[in-house]
Amino acid sequence: MEVYVKVHATGQRGGHRFVIAVCDKDLIGKTLKDGKLQVKVSEFFYKGDVRSDAEVKALLKDATNVNLMGKHAVKLALEVGIIVPDNILMIKGVPHAQATTF
Repeated sequence: MEVYVKVHATGQRGGHRFVIAVCDKDLIGKTLKDGKLQVKVSEFFYKGDVRSDAEVKALLKDATNVNLMGKHAVKLALEVGIIVPDNILMIKGVPHAQATTF
């Protein structure tokens, strides 16, 4: 499964800070609705470069914030240990998680 990775710089405050957005490739452009909850998987936020699993894991380890959308993206973050199953929110059967890792 291929994932997109996009790095968003968030400025400097005591060092470099950035958000890593990781998304399963097949979810880009979709809108997920589940009751009152609605999430647009936007190209602007998520569509960066396709990266290997090893590259994604290395980036996740150095991120200050992560935003994950999709089964494979969330699986990689679980393997690295930056999220736990309790961090995962299911939206129409699609796992989503966020974490801050200062």
